Amino acid sequence: MKADKATQFLPAERDSYFKVIAQNKLLASHDMLNVISNSIPSLFLILNGRRQIVYMNSKIKDFIGNADFESVIGVRPGELIDCENAWLSDGGCGTNKICQLCGAAQSFVGAHKGVRTVNECRITSKKNGHGLDLKVTASPYHVDNEDFVIVVIEDISNMKRKQVMERLFFHDILNTAGGIYGLSDILRETTENETRDLSEMLFKQSLNLVEDIQLQRDLVQAENGELKVVNEPIHAFEFLESIAELYTFHTVAQKKRILVDPQTTRNYFLSDSGLLRRVIGNMVKNALEAIEPGSSVTLNASCENETILFNVQNQGFIPVNVQSEIFHRSFTTKGMGRGLGTFSIKLITEKYLGGQAFFKSSESQGTTFSVQLPMIPVAKPNQMMKN
Repeated sequence: MKADKATQFLPAERDSYFKVIAQNKLLASHDMLNVISNSIPSLFLILNGRRQIVYMNSKIKDFIGNADFESVIGVRPGELIDCENAWLSDGGCGTNKICQLCGAAQSFVGAHKGVRTVNECRITSKKNGHGLDLKVTASPYHVDNEDFVIVVIEDISNMKRKQVMERLFFHDILNTAGGIYGLSDILRETTENETRDLSEMLFKQSLNLVEDIQLQRDLVQAENGELKVVNEPIHAFEFLESIAELYTFHTVAQKKRILVDPQTTRNYFLSDSGLLRRVIGNMVKNALEAIEPGSSVTLNASCENETILFNVQNQGFIPVNVQSEIFHRSFTTKGMGRGLGTFSIKLITEKYLGGQAFFKSSESQGTTFSVQLPMIPVAKPNQMMKN
């Protein structure tokens, strides 16, 4: 299928409302189609040649509630699900260049060519920011000299989340446990003078293991809406120093450096130190994985406009064509099943810490992941106790 001048990807033209209604009546007149489609436990749609919905089963209510027929007929799938990219171009769903990466659009293109096509896609709702992992199956369908496409959309968010969390958990736990095992083996053969340094390294690796386990627990609770926030005074510079010290002994930090900018603010502020440690720690691990041995990651924090801004910077570059996917659940450039790091950063920061998570990346400046939180100033802990 060729793109026309009015679009950056798929054609933008649509059939008139009256033609769409006629197509719907044609399909709805087939009793067997009604019986079969309503027995399918997933969203069942039929699209016309312009990718407009002309038929749907009763599962439509799970996606849009009790909306009336007129609000659904003639729209495109991304518009129905309220995809954040659906109206980036005036032509609607499928007409922006970013839609070339969409599994649903690719499935439609395959079916239009006469081939049953199955793809997965990640869609973020423009309305509430919630993400959906979907499996989209598109098949060609010919009725009374008209060509249509049958589309079955399955919500596989829970399955994908479970798969990714399991892989992430075992990956991180095995890495940290392997480091502890190696240090323990060396410790058996060391002299008394060497024992103290190795014991400290072993302690840090053990702490990393506990942090990895706690991260998985917090992420499960965060997605279930069960995570509890406990604010306490945090010294920004000391907080970043402790994270740098902790991850210096992590397996992803071998032959790499973690630096804390000396210009980092020394202010105290209120937040949940455990959750913030998970967020910044994930940013640090991601940055370390993105750089080559001999390179460094820099941490800093600054106060501005009643907020405190944490930055984790490295010299790696994220390709432009994948930047829009960064915070989606299960998306990763580090191999299958490694995508919950950035997803958890955004989830915990924005849903529980009341802040914002974002990033910028360029070939000249590298990549900086940032977390901006409300600056709730507080006195030093010992001053609070005196008062």
